[in-house]
Amino acid sequence: MADLLGALVDGVPGTTVPVTDRGFLYGDAIFEVLRSYDGSPAFFREHLDRMTAGGAALEYPEPCPVAAFAADLRTLLADADGDRTFRLYWTRGEGGGVGGEPERTRRVSMAFAVSRPPAVAYREGVECILAQGSATAASGAKVANYVSNIVATRRARAAGAHEALMVDGEGRIGEGATSNVFVLAGGVLRTPPVRGILPGVTRSIVMREARAEGIEVEESELRSEVLEGASEVFLTSSVREVLPVRAVGGRPIGEPGPVTRRLAERYEAAALADAARWAH
Repeated sequence: MADLLGALVDGVPGTTVPVTDRGFLYGDAIFEVLRSYDGSPAFFREHLDRMTAGGAALEYPEPCPVAAFAADLRTLLADADGDRTFRLYWTRGEGGGVGGEPERTRRVSMAFAVSRPPAVAYREGVECILAQGSATAASGAKVANYVSNIVATRRARAAGAHEALMVDGEGRIGEGATSNVFVLAGGVLRTPPVRGILPGVTRSIVMREARAEGIEVEESELRSEVLEGASEVFLTSSVREVLPVRAVGGRPIGEPGPVTRRLAERYEAAALADAARWAH
């Protein structure tokens, strides 16, 4: 993670989050990660729609403060000398034990320099491992309880890989520890269905752009065997955007292919266009 460049707690700079906040005590918080392009955030509405839905599913006591988060981003961008990655946290607030019922939620908005994988990763692709387990996804919310994701990422890095693809007890690939995964096989672009995985914002944009390109897109179970016939594999996330994969679990996929490259171009264009709409 890049150095913190700015932070607001409930809209106030220089304020800290108390250790009694439920986000700290129990991981009782939802967060979103998005980035800016040409000085304006991209896909803010999509990210905040997901946060809103997550708060409703987790029975937060207040509606998501969408307008307040938007104001936070404008403040954090006001003096920025480049693009930023934002982490927006929304906690249930303070009070009570596990079953406590706070009256007020708390929001935290942070800005970092954009820290993408190196250029060589996009030219040559990255390696992934397969890891047993599941990433954290509660009711479609991007929850702050991220321990399983952290452990999987540590194992990937220890193996010299970029990402861990999570495999359940039935051999199904769900998602990456911090990404969604796509496999191109037989001319069909496949990605796991939203069932126990996080419905990634970048994932949904890439699916839309693929269909606009005339590519058949299928949400279906992915088992490790599908990698044997894969011509292209890539990861998606807000900071990585579209990142090609050259090998999974020691099985070579090959160099980044034309579909991956084209979808990377289309995603970037869509992000720039959405950011421009925010600016105006």
